[in-house]
Amino acid sequence: MARIKPFKAVRPVNDKVHLVASRSYVSYSKEKLREKLDSNPFTFIHIINPDYDEDLMADGGTKGMFSKVKRKYAEFQDRKVFVKDNEDSIYIYTQTTPTHSYTGIIASVSVQEYLDKSIKIHEATIRNREKLFTEYLDSVDFNAEPVLLSYSKNVETAELIKKAKTALPIYDFTTSDSIRHSLWVLSSEEDIINFQKSFEKVEALYIADGHHRSASSVNLSKNRNNPNPVANSNWFMAMLAQEDEMEIFGFHRMIRGFNKAETDKIVNDINTKFDLSHISGDPFSPKDGEVHMYYFGTGWTKFKLKSLESNSPKDSIDAEKLSSQILDPIIGITDLKNDKRVKFIPAKNDLKELTNSIDNGNDILFLLAPVTFKELRAVADADEYMPPKSTYIEPKLRSGLTIFDISDE
Repeated sequence: MARIKPFKAVRPVNDKVHLVASRSYVSYSKEKLREKLDSNPFTFIHIINPDYDEDLMADGGTKGMFSKVKRKYAEFQDRKVFVKDNEDSIYIYTQTTPTHSYTGIIASVSVQEYLDKSIKIHEATIRNREKLFTEYLDSVDFNAEPVLLSYSKNVETAELIKKAKTALPIYDFTTSDSIRHSLWVLSSEEDIINFQKSFEKVEALYIADGHHRSASSVNLSKNRNNPNPVANSNWFMAMLAQEDEMEIFGFHRMIRGFNKAETDKIVNDINTKFDLSHISGDPFSPKDGEVHMYYFGTGWTKFKLKSLESNSPKDSIDAEKLSSQILDPIIGITDLKNDKRVKFIPAKNDLKELTNSIDNGNDILFLLAPVTFKELRAVADADEYMPPKSTYIEPKLRSGLTIFDISDE
Protein backbone atom coordinates (compact mmCIF):
# COMPACT_ATOMS: atom_id res chain seq x y z
CA MET A 1 0.00 0.00 0.00
CA ALA A 2 1.31 3.46 -0.90
CA ARG A 3 0.29 6.48 1.14
CA ILE A 4 0.14 10.02 -0.21
CA LYS A 5 -0.59 13.17 1.79
CA PRO A 6 -1.72 16.55 0.49
CA PHE A 7 0.23 19.66 1.40
CA LYS A 8 0.05 23.43 1.04
CA ALA A 9 2.49 24.15 -1.78
CA VAL A 10 4.36 27.42 -2.05
CA ARG A 11 3.96 28.32 -5.71
CA PRO A 12 4.88 31.13 -8.12
CA VAL A 13 2.14 33.61 -8.91
CA ASN A 14 0.54 32.90 -12.26
CA ASP A 15 2.03 35.79 -14.20
CA LYS A 16 5.59 34.85 -13.21
CA VAL A 17 5.55 31.05 -13.13
CA HIS A 18 7.12 30.79 -16.59
CA LEU A 19 10.00 32.95 -15.35
CA VAL A 20 10.44 31.26 -11.96
CA ALA A 21 10.42 27.50 -12.67
CA SER A 22 13.86 26.40 -13.79
CA ARG A 23 15.82 23.37 -14.83
CA SER A 24 18.43 22.11 -12.41
CA TYR A 25 21.27 24.62 -12.32
CA VAL A 26 23.80 21.85 -13.09
CA SER A 27 22.19 21.43 -16.51
CA TYR A 28 23.37 24.90 -17.58
CA SER A 29 26.84 25.78 -18.81
CA LYS A 30 28.54 28.64 -16.94
CA GLU A 31 27.80 30.97 -19.82
CA LYS A 32 24.11 30.01 -20.02
CA LEU A 33 23.78 30.23 -16.23
CA ARG A 34 25.24 33.73 -16.22
CA GLU A 35 22.96 34.74 -19.08
CA LYS A 36 19.93 33.34 -17.25
CA LEU A 37 20.76 35.16 -14.03
CA ASP A 38 21.48 38.43 -15.84
CA SER A 39 18.31 38.42 -17.91
CA ASN A 40 15.72 36.99 -15.50
CA PRO A 41 15.32 38.44 -11.97
CA PHE A 42 12.61 35.90 -11.14
CA THR A 43 14.33 32.60 -11.97
CA PHE A 44 14.54 30.18 -9.07
CA ILE A 45 18.24 29.89 -9.83
CA HIS A 46 18.71 33.22 -8.04
CA ILE A 47 17.59 31.53 -4.82
CA ILE A 48 20.11 28.71 -5.04
CA ASN A 49 22.80 31.12 -6.27
CA PRO A 50 22.18 33.94 -3.78
CA ASP A 51 25.70 35.40 -4.06
CA TYR A 52 25.46 36.14 -7.75
CA ASP A 53 24.86 39.87 -7.32
CA GLU A 54 26.85 40.33 -4.11
CA ASP A 55 30.47 41.29 -3.56
CA LEU A 56 30.90 39.15 -0.44
CA MET A 57 30.48 35.46 -1.22
CA ALA A 58 30.02 32.59 1.22
CA ASP A 59 31.66 29.27 0.47
CA GLY A 60 29.35 26.85 -1.31
CA GLY A 61 28.07 23.97 0.80
CA THR A 62 28.42 25.87 4.08
CA LYS A 63 25.87 27.02 6.63
CA GLY A 64 26.66 30.58 5.61
CA MET A 65 25.61 29.80 2.05
CA PHE A 66 22.51 27.92 3.21
CA SER A 67 21.46 30.92 5.30
CA LYS A 68 21.77 33.13 2.23
CA VAL A 69 19.59 30.72 0.24
CA LYS A 70 16.93 30.90 2.94
CA ARG A 71 17.07 34.71 2.98
CA LYS A 72 16.80 34.92 -0.79
CA TYR A 73 13.80 32.59 -0.69
CA ALA A 74 12.18 34.81 1.96
CA GLU A 75 12.89 37.81 -0.25
CA PHE A 76 11.01 36.18 -3.14
CA GLN A 77 8.09 35.58 -0.78
CA ASP A 78 8.17 39.18 0.45
CA ARG A 79 8.08 40.35 -3.16
CA LYS A 80 5.00 38.15 -3.68
CA VAL A 81 6.75 36.09 -6.34
CA PHE A 82 5.68 33.06 -4.29
CA VAL A 83 2.44 32.52 -2.41
CA LYS A 84 1.40 29.59 -0.24
CA ASP A 85 -1.80 27.70 -0.95
CA ASN A 86 -4.48 28.12 1.71
CA GLU A 87 -5.65 24.51 1.55
CA ASP A 88 -3.91 21.16 1.59
CA SER A 89 -3.90 19.94 -2.00
CA ILE A 90 -2.53 17.38 -4.38
CA TYR A 91 -1.32 18.52 -7.78
CA ILE A 92 -1.57 16.98 -11.23
CA TYR A 93 1.37 17.90 -13.43
CA THR A 94 1.81 17.29 -17.15
CA GLN A 95 4.99 17.96 -19.09
CA THR A 96 4.63 17.89 -22.86
CA THR A 97 7.68 17.74 -25.11
CA PRO A 98 7.66 17.82 -28.92
CA THR A 99 7.63 14.00 -28.88
CA HIS A 100 6.01 12.85 -25.64
CA SER A 101 3.69 13.73 -22.77
CA TYR A 102 4.26 12.79 -19.12
CA THR A 103 1.71 13.11 -16.32
CA GLY A 104 1.95 12.46 -12.60
CA ILE A 105 0.68 13.44 -9.17
CA ILE A 106 2.64 15.75 -6.89
CA ALA A 107 2.02 14.99 -3.22
CA SER A 108 4.04 14.16 -0.12
CA VAL A 109 5.07 10.58 0.62
CA SER A 110 6.02 8.93 3.88
CA VAL A 111 9.56 8.67 5.23
CA GLN A 112 8.39 5.60 7.17
CA GLU A 113 7.44 3.86 3.92
CA TYR A 114 10.98 4.53 2.66
CA LEU A 115 12.35 2.96 5.83
CA ASP A 116 9.94 0.03 5.48
CA LYS A 117 11.12 -0.42 1.87
CA SER A 118 7.69 0.22 0.39
CA ILE A 119 9.47 3.04 -1.43
CA LYS A 120 12.27 1.17 -3.15
CA ILE A 121 15.69 2.27 -4.33
CA HIS A 122 17.99 0.98 -7.05
CA GLU A 123 20.96 3.32 -6.65
CA ALA A 124 23.66 3.59 -4.00
CA THR A 125 24.03 7.06 -2.52
CA ILE A 126 27.19 8.89 -1.52
CA ARG A 127 27.23 9.57 2.22
CA ASN A 128 28.96 12.93 1.93
CA ARG A 129 26.32 14.16 -0.52
CA GLU A 130 23.57 12.85 1.75
CA LYS A 131 25.08 14.66 4.73
CA LEU A 132 25.50 17.92 2.82
CA PHE A 133 21.96 17.93 1.47
CA THR A 134 20.52 16.98 4.86
CA GLU A 135 22.25 20.04 6.34
CA TYR A 136 20.93 22.12 3.45
CA LEU A 137 17.32 20.99 4.03
CA ASP A 138 17.62 21.56 7.77
CA SER A 139 18.86 25.11 7.15
CA VAL A 140 16.53 26.28 4.38
CA ASP A 141 13.39 24.39 5.50
CA PHE A 142 12.03 23.80 2.01
CA ASN A 143 12.30 21.38 -0.87
CA ALA A 144 11.81 22.84 -4.33
CA GLU A 145 12.02 19.79 -6.62
CA PRO A 146 9.95 16.62 -6.24
CA VAL A 147 11.55 13.20 -6.14
CA LEU A 148 10.35 11.22 -9.16
CA LEU A 149 8.61 7.94 -8.21
CA SER A 150 7.20 5.28 -10.53
CA TYR A 151 4.49 2.70 -9.97
CA SER A 152 2.97 -0.13 -11.98
CA LYS A 153 -0.29 0.23 -13.87
CA ASN A 154 -3.19 1.47 -11.75
CA VAL A 155 -6.41 1.89 -13.72
CA GLU A 156 -8.27 3.67 -10.92
CA THR A 157 -5.61 6.35 -10.50
CA ALA A 158 -5.36 6.82 -14.26
CA GLU A 159 -9.13 7.44 -14.46
CA LEU A 160 -8.99 9.98 -11.63
CA ILE A 161 -6.17 11.84 -13.37
CA LYS A 162 -8.06 11.82 -16.68
CA LYS A 163 -11.12 13.29 -14.95
CA ALA A 164 -9.08 15.96 -13.13
CA LYS A 165 -7.50 17.09 -16.38
CA THR A 166 -10.88 17.94 -17.93
CA ALA A 167 -10.77 21.17 -15.88
CA LEU A 168 -8.65 24.15 -16.87
CA PRO A 169 -5.13 23.99 -15.40
CA ILE A 170 -3.98 26.64 -12.94
CA TYR A 171 -0.70 26.87 -14.89
CA ASP A 172 -0.25 26.31 -18.60
CA PHE A 173 2.94 27.70 -20.11
CA THR A 174 5.77 26.77 -22.46
CA THR A 175 9.44 27.27 -21.63
CA SER A 176 12.20 28.24 -24.04
CA ASP A 177 13.18 24.58 -24.56
CA SER A 178 9.77 23.99 -26.22
CA ILE A 179 8.38 22.06 -23.24
CA ARG A 180 4.83 22.77 -22.12
CA HIS A 181 4.03 22.64 -18.40
CA SER A 182 0.49 22.26 -17.03
CA LEU A 183 -0.58 22.05 -13.38
CA TRP A 184 -3.96 21.32 -11.80
CA VAL A 185 -4.67 21.92 -8.10
CA LEU A 186 -7.05 19.51 -6.33
CA SER A 187 -8.16 20.70 -2.91
CA SER A 188 -11.57 19.11 -2.37
CA GLU A 189 -11.79 16.45 0.32
CA GLU A 190 -13.51 14.10 -2.11
CA ASP A 191 -10.72 14.35 -4.71
CA ILE A 192 -8.00 13.87 -2.13
CA ILE A 193 -9.67 10.84 -0.52
CA ASN A 194 -10.31 9.25 -3.94
CA PHE A 195 -6.65 9.56 -4.89
CA GLN A 196 -5.48 8.30 -1.51
CA LYS A 197 -7.74 5.25 -1.80
CA SER A 198 -6.49 4.56 -5.33
CA PHE A 199 -2.90 4.51 -4.11
CA GLU A 200 -3.78 2.01 -1.39
CA LYS A 201 -3.85 -0.50 -4.27
CA VAL A 202 -0.25 0.33 -5.27
CA GLU A 203 2.06 -2.27 -3.73
CA ALA A 204 5.29 -0.31 -4.01
CA LEU A 205 6.79 2.91 -5.29
CA TYR A 206 10.17 2.99 -7.05
CA ILE A 207 12.55 5.94 -7.04
CA ALA A 208 13.20 6.87 -10.66
CA ASP A 209 15.16 10.05 -9.97
CA GLY A 210 16.14 11.63 -6.67
CA HIS A 211 17.90 9.00 -4.55
CA HIS A 212 20.03 11.56 -2.72
CA ARG A 213 17.10 13.90 -2.12
CA SER A 214 15.04 11.00 -0.71
CA ALA A 215 17.83 9.75 1.53
CA SER A 216 18.50 13.27 2.80
CA SER A 217 14.82 13.79 3.65
CA VAL A 218 14.90 10.53 5.59
CA ASN A 219 18.00 11.68 7.48
CA LEU A 220 16.32 14.99 8.26
CA SER A 221 13.30 13.17 9.67
CA LYS A 222 15.55 11.05 11.88
CA ASN A 223 17.45 14.10 13.11
CA ARG A 224 14.33 16.10 13.96
CA ASN A 225 12.63 13.05 15.48
CA ASN A 226 9.20 14.67 15.52
CA PRO A 227 6.76 12.16 17.13
CA ASN A 228 3.83 13.58 15.13
CA PRO A 229 3.44 11.17 12.17
CA VAL A 230 1.89 13.86 9.95
CA ALA A 231 4.61 16.46 10.64
CA ASN A 232 6.08 17.72 7.38
CA SER A 233 9.57 16.54 8.33
CA ASN A 234 8.24 12.96 8.31
CA TRP A 235 7.23 13.29 4.66
CA PHE A 236 8.88 14.46 1.44
CA MET A 237 7.60 15.87 -1.84
CA ALA A 238 7.35 13.54 -4.81
CA MET A 239 5.85 13.27 -8.25
CA LEU A 240 4.30 9.83 -8.65
CA ALA A 241 3.84 8.63 -12.21
CA GLN A 242 2.76 5.37 -13.77
CA GLU A 243 5.57 3.64 -15.64
CA ASP A 244 4.01 4.29 -19.04
CA GLU A 245 4.01 8.01 -18.17
CA MET A 246 7.83 7.99 -18.09
CA GLU A 247 10.62 7.08 -20.47
CA ILE A 248 13.94 5.43 -19.73
CA PHE A 249 16.71 6.32 -22.16
CA GLY A 250 20.08 4.65 -22.50
CA PHE A 251 23.21 5.85 -20.75
CA HIS A 252 26.27 5.16 -22.86
CA ARG A 253 29.99 4.86 -22.05
CA MET A 254 32.83 6.64 -23.80
CA ILE A 255 36.36 5.48 -22.97
CA ARG A 256 39.14 8.04 -23.30
CA GLY A 257 42.81 8.61 -22.51
CA PHE A 258 44.58 6.13 -24.79
CA ASN A 259 46.96 6.57 -27.67
CA LYS A 260 46.16 4.99 -31.03
CA ALA A 261 48.21 1.85 -30.47
CA GLU A 262 46.54 1.21 -27.11
CA THR A 263 43.08 1.77 -28.56
CA ASP A 264 43.80 -0.49 -31.53
CA LYS A 265 44.80 -3.25 -29.10
CA ILE A 266 41.60 -2.83 -27.07
CA VAL A 267 39.46 -3.06 -30.21
CA ASN A 268 41.40 -6.11 -31.42
CA ASP A 269 40.99 -7.83 -28.03
CA ILE A 270 37.25 -7.21 -28.16
CA ASN A 271 37.19 -8.57 -31.69
CA THR A 272 38.86 -11.84 -30.63
CA LYS A 273 36.34 -12.46 -27.83
CA PHE A 274 33.14 -11.32 -29.51
CA ASP A 275 31.58 -11.73 -32.93
CA LEU A 276 31.84 -8.18 -34.27
CA SER A 277 29.90 -7.17 -37.36
CA HIS A 278 29.57 -3.85 -39.16
CA ILE A 279 26.34 -1.87 -38.81
CA SER A 280 24.64 -0.88 -42.04
CA GLY A 281 21.46 0.64 -40.60
CA ASP A 282 20.70 2.91 -37.64
CA PRO A 283 23.70 2.73 -35.28
CA PHE A 284 22.04 4.71 -32.47
CA SER A 285 19.41 2.18 -31.37
CA PRO A 286 21.02 -1.01 -30.05
CA LYS A 287 18.73 -3.87 -29.06
CA ASP A 288 18.60 -5.40 -25.60
CA GLY A 289 21.76 -7.44 -24.97
CA GLU A 290 23.58 -5.80 -27.87
CA VAL A 291 26.37 -3.22 -27.86
CA HIS A 292 27.06 -0.78 -30.69
CA MET A 293 30.70 0.34 -30.71
CA TYR A 294 32.23 3.27 -32.53
CA TYR A 295 35.94 3.78 -33.08
CA PHE A 296 37.57 5.83 -35.81
CA GLY A 297 39.64 2.89 -37.03
CA THR A 298 36.65 0.59 -37.56
CA GLY A 299 33.54 2.78 -37.72
CA TRP A 300 30.29 1.33 -36.34
CA THR A 301 30.31 -2.32 -35.26
CA LYS A 302 28.02 -4.36 -33.04
CA PHE A 303 28.26 -7.47 -30.90
CA LYS A 304 26.19 -9.49 -28.44
CA LEU A 305 26.98 -9.52 -24.74
CA LYS A 306 27.16 -12.93 -23.11
CA SER A 307 24.55 -14.00 -20.59
CA LEU A 308 25.88 -14.44 -17.07
CA GLU A 309 25.13 -17.46 -14.91
CA SER A 310 23.70 -15.58 -11.98
CA ASN A 311 20.54 -15.27 -9.92
CA SER A 312 21.24 -11.57 -9.37
CA PRO A 313 18.91 -9.24 -11.34
CA LYS A 314 21.76 -6.73 -11.50
CA ASP A 315 23.80 -9.16 -13.60
CA SER A 316 21.15 -9.14 -16.32
CA ILE A 317 21.65 -5.39 -16.91
CA ASP A 318 23.63 -4.66 -20.09
CA ALA A 319 25.76 -2.03 -18.34
CA GLU A 320 26.85 -4.63 -15.78
CA LYS A 321 27.66 -7.17 -18.52
CA LEU A 322 29.69 -4.56 -20.39
CA SER A 323 31.71 -3.87 -17.25
CA SER A 324 32.31 -7.51 -16.36
CA GLN A 325 33.06 -8.67 -19.91
CA ILE A 326 34.93 -5.71 -21.44
CA LEU A 327 35.60 -2.66 -19.30
CA ASP A 328 37.20 -4.60 -16.44
CA PRO A 329 39.03 -7.56 -18.07
CA ILE A 330 40.05 -5.92 -21.36
CA ILE A 331 40.44 -2.22 -20.52
CA GLY A 332 41.20 -2.42 -16.80
CA ILE A 333 38.37 -0.17 -15.59
CA THR A 334 37.23 -1.46 -12.19
CA ASP A 335 35.76 1.70 -10.65
CA LEU A 336 33.29 3.30 -13.04
CA LYS A 337 32.43 6.17 -10.70
CA ASN A 338 35.98 7.40 -10.21
CA ASP A 339 37.95 6.29 -13.27
CA LYS A 340 38.57 9.46 -15.28
CA ARG A 341 38.86 7.45 -18.49
CA VAL A 342 35.09 6.89 -18.42
CA LYS A 343 32.60 9.49 -19.60
CA PHE A 344 28.88 8.78 -19.31
CA ILE A 345 26.78 9.94 -22.26
CA PRO A 346 22.97 10.29 -22.02
CA ALA A 347 21.26 8.87 -25.09
CA LYS A 348 19.48 12.21 -25.46
CA ASN A 349 22.79 13.83 -26.47
CA ASP A 350 23.71 14.47 -30.08
CA LEU A 351 25.57 11.23 -30.84
CA LYS A 352 26.36 12.23 -34.43
CA GLU A 353 28.30 15.21 -33.14
CA LEU A 354 30.01 12.95 -30.62
CA THR A 355 31.23 10.53 -33.29
CA ASN A 356 32.71 13.48 -35.18
CA SER A 357 34.81 14.31 -32.12
CA ILE A 358 35.93 10.67 -31.86
CA ASP A 359 37.19 10.86 -35.43
CA ASN A 360 39.72 13.42 -34.18
CA GLY A 361 40.99 11.25 -31.31
CA ASN A 362 41.28 7.72 -29.97
CA ASP A 363 38.11 7.40 -27.93
CA ILE A 364 35.80 4.40 -28.02
CA LEU A 365 32.04 4.80 -27.69
CA PHE A 366 29.84 1.96 -26.40
CA LEU A 367 26.09 2.38 -26.93
CA LEU A 368 23.68 0.39 -24.74
CA ALA A 369 19.96 -0.27 -24.99
CA PRO A 370 17.87 1.44 -22.31
CA VAL A 371 17.01 -0.41 -19.12
CA THR A 372 13.35 -1.43 -18.81
CA PHE A 373 11.11 -0.69 -15.83
CA LYS A 374 10.80 -4.45 -15.36
CA GLU A 375 14.58 -4.68 -14.94
CA LEU A 376 14.62 -1.64 -12.64
CA ARG A 377 11.91 -3.17 -10.44
CA ALA A 378 13.69 -6.52 -10.30
CA VAL A 379 16.92 -4.90 -9.08
CA ALA A 380 15.11 -2.77 -6.49
CA ASP A 381 12.97 -5.69 -5.27
CA ALA A 382 16.16 -7.71 -4.71
CA ASP A 383 17.69 -4.86 -2.63
CA GLU A 384 20.44 -4.49 -5.22
CA TYR A 385 21.91 -1.45 -6.93
CA MET A 386 22.03 -0.74 -10.64
CA PRO A 387 25.45 -0.10 -12.19
CA PRO A 388 26.44 3.60 -12.12
CA LYS A 389 24.65 5.76 -14.70
CA SER A 390 22.32 3.05 -15.97
CA THR A 391 19.19 5.15 -16.44
CA TYR A 392 18.35 8.53 -17.89
CA ILE A 393 14.68 8.98 -17.05
CA GLU A 394 12.26 11.63 -18.23
CA PRO A 395 10.45 13.79 -17.30
CA LYS A 396 13.10 16.02 -15.78
CA LEU A 397 11.22 18.14 -13.28
CA ARG A 398 11.51 21.88 -12.78
CA SER A 399 12.62 23.51 -9.53
CA GLY A 400 10.33 26.09 -7.95
CA LEU A 401 7.05 24.98 -9.54
CA THR A 402 5.74 23.54 -6.27
CA ILE A 403 7.71 24.01 -3.05
CA PHE A 404 7.30 21.82 0.02
CA ASP A 405 7.60 23.58 3.38
CA ILE A 406 9.52 21.22 5.68
CA SER A 407 9.04 23.25 8.85
CA ASP A 408 6.87 21.61 11.50
CA GLU A 409 5.06 24.72 12.70
